[in-house]
Parts: sequence; structure tokens; C-alpha cells
Amino acid sequence: MTTEEFLAGLKTISNQFDWTLQHDTGLHSERRAHPRLHLKASLRGSPDAVFDPIAAVCYARTGKAFEARSWPDAARALGLTTPDGARLLAASHDRTWEDAEDGARKPVGHMLALRKQLLDATGVLLRRTAKG
Repeated sequence: MTTEEFLAGLKTISNQFDWTLQHDTGLHSERRAHPRLHLKASLRGSPDAVFDPIAAVCYARTGKAFEARSWPDAARALGLTTPDGARLLAASHDRTWEDAEDGARKPVGHMLALRKQLLDATGVLLRRTAKG
């Protein structure tokens, strides 16, 4: 499965889930001026089941539920390569900036575009502008 096929599949199954942007609660998240917003889905009718986009597509297509740490298994079940799955997960977790040589941070254009595609496919509107 290519990234484009994944995004098309995500758009197809997105109405089976309630999609939200959840604040990052990981280590060092409090140091950020603008917290990362993770794209998450809960299965309609079962709000306790929370999925990242890869796990949501995998569940919708195969009926198999994978935990967040098992995203490589979910990606493989869909036929995604590990690098493509990692990029999709990074974009869904708002990891779209990188360190620059001068110690500052700069946006990564293709990752910002991928994040926008994920948000568009799920119908989630980003309410703030990206600020690394």
C-alpha cells in the first residue's frame, strides 16, 4: 500500500470514527509554547477504543485492533512499508518540524503537507497555525 492509497482508505473509513486532536502528554511536552496535537480516533459507539490513523484503517479493514506501540504491526497488516508508516505516524503526532543548524527549528514541508492530508481525510480542522 502506498501513502496515497492509505490516505484514500483513511478518507473512506473516516466516518466510522470520531476524530479529535489531543494534546501531547509525553515527556517534555510542557516545554513547548504550542503543544503537539495528536490525531486520534475513537470508534463510534465505543469511545474507549482509541486509535491512531494507521490503527484505525487497519481495524476497519481487518477487524484487528493494535495498541499505539504496535503501529509497525498495523502498518505491515496494511502493506505499508515501515518508513511510510513512520512518516504517517509522525505527521499524525504533529512531528513536522526539525532542528536547524543554528539551534532553531524549521518546518519540514513534506511533513506539513502530509499532516494536512491526514486532517483533510479525517475531516478534522486545525484551529491554530503551526508554530514549531
